[in-house]
Amino acid sequence: MHGRSLRLAAMLLACALPALAAAPAGADAPPTDGHAVGHAGTAFGLARVLSSSIPDDSILTELDDERSIDRLLATDNGVGLTSARANSTSSARFERAMAQAAPHGSSSEGASTVPRPVPGTLLQTALEDNEEPLTGDIEASEPPSAVLAQIGEMEGSVHARWSEATGPCVDPIAEADLEAESVALGNAVLTLPDIPFRDLDAAFPDGYEPEGTLATLGGLLAGAEPQDEVAGSLVSMPDGLSSRSRVTLSEPDDGADTSAVTSTSTLEGEDIGILAGSPVGLDLDVTREPELTATSTGNAETSEIDYRAPEIEGSFEEEPLFELDEDDPRIDIPIGVPVEGFEDLSAHDDLGDLPIVGGVAASEDGEALPLPSEADEHVTDLFILRLSIAGLDERTQNDDLPFPGHHLGASARLLDVQLLPTEALAEALLEQDIDPPSTLAQHTLGEQVASAYAPEGGVVCAPTDPSAVPSDEIAQLAGPAYAATPISLGGAAAVLVGVALVTAAGRRGPGIDRVPTPQPRAGGED
Repeated sequence: MHGRSLRLAAMLLACALPALAAAPAGADAPPTDGHAVGHAGTAFGLARVLSSSIPDDSILTELDDERSIDRLLATDNGVGLTSARANSTSSARFERAMAQAAPHGSSSEGASTVPRPVPGTLLQTALEDNEEPLTGDIEASEPPSAVLAQIGEMEGSVHARWSEATGPCVDPIAEADLEAESVALGNAVLTLPDIPFRDLDAAFPDGYEPEGTLATLGGLLAGAEPQDEVAGSLVSMPDGLSSRSRVTLSEPDDGADTSAVTSTSTLEGEDIGILAGSPVGLDLDVTREPELTATSTGNAETSEIDYRAPEIEGSFEEEPLFELDEDDPRIDIPIGVPVEGFEDLSAHDDLGDLPIVGGVAASEDGEALPLPSEADEHVTDLFILRLSIAGLDERTQNDDLPFPGHHLGASARLLDVQLLPTEALAEALLEQDIDPPSTLAQHTLGEQVASAYAPEGGVVCAPTDPSAVPSDEIAQLAGPAYAATPISLGGAAAVLVGVALVTAAGRRGPGIDRVPTPQPRAGGED
């Protein structure tokens, strides 16, 4: 995990400062007056798919659009993306400041840049300066397959500014706002074969006939063609989510006459659903919303990363179960099936055909059926649903090119949701010549990134030497035709910056009342 964090930070820094990688060794640093570099970005939802983990009989084979299938493989797929950038080192005038709000995007093979905005993106660039923001509805065009992600109606606003006379001394330099009515991730598990649940070699009790497939977790997930925006998804925000990505200048605390570069990513949203629409689903309440800020004064001693970590309370049918905060950032919830001996329990008479989540089953009538503690030894856990918050990764460094100064960046996540196999599931699949990956599904709600880079001593208001850019190219970027225009911005048009999901693996629902087991296990084993 530590290694991935370092790679993530390195990727974030490289994308935020493309000029650093391009600067020749030994080149003289340019004058620092009028220079500032910063980036803030937010993604409502992210899902990672690795082609090597997709079996031949995955639910993907049910999709008709081959292009959609190709786009899913080996990518980070994101929905609801905002990006605000300042880059005084760019040779192109319109790269000085950029703000965009996009319905979706993807990054292939670990790359974190998208070469062009997708249709539907709101984009504003400067120079020339823009006194007013650009606002409007955002409609997704060819979004990721619904098996991975769905997003409701969106409204956005983008504002990019830069001054001919004072360079970055405007407010804001760049800002992108986005609001979505709903977000849902994970309507199927692509890494599992789409075979009937009952095909597993398990001693199911009499009368238990799960109709769903492994890919839909026995019917807990909606599958390839969900009928509802959030029901049947692994994780969702049914009441919507909003974000703001902003780069501006701020006065440093040390009282200097110069300014600091401040990049801020904020998220606002309260309600999260786990297995929404299911009688065994959980409700999560975001009691403290996250905010990530990177501030560079140009000096390591006074620059800082400030992160307000989220706090989340989990409940089942309004009964509090657990809290996720900085002291307890993770919880594991088992998903299992009844096995031989369950028919001797009184709960067997009311048992429905869905899997059991955290000690709660579904009744034949589609109601929640909390199980007695004696049911533990007659339930085999097949999956572990891991919920975790924050995941802050940060890195700082002093730089000499393109100008001497201090650079720092960080990324964080509101909620990571991972589906992990237990030993029992792995053994059952191996008997069918299927070797499951260590992580079956990886989804994130609320990915945030922020980086800032200021010259030594801080930002000085001054003109920035422009580079000539053909006026027709600027017109295309600013007008409706921009979506068809390739943008070679050396990283300044990155949508998915710092997007990476951490690969990582309790019992009881209405009483998740003991410390989660450190590793997935089969039911009845200690």
